[in-house]
Amino acid sequence: MDSIIQNNAFDYAALLKQVKIRVALAQKKAIYAANEELLSMYWDIGKLLSESQIQIGWGNNALE
Repeated sequence: MDSIIQNNAFDYAALLKQVKIRVALAQKKAIYAANEELLSMYWDIGKLLSESQIQIGWGNNALE
């Protein structure tokens, strides 16, 4: 009986460890995806500002 309980406890611990690893991996993937999207957005904003300054002219209230 004790061996059954020990096996069940071991199986549960192994399962719990796998679940925790899977959750951590999903969290990392979500962080990377969010960071990639933010970086892309910042580049787009920088491009818009740069193009606006070129079109209107630096110092002519392009960013007013």
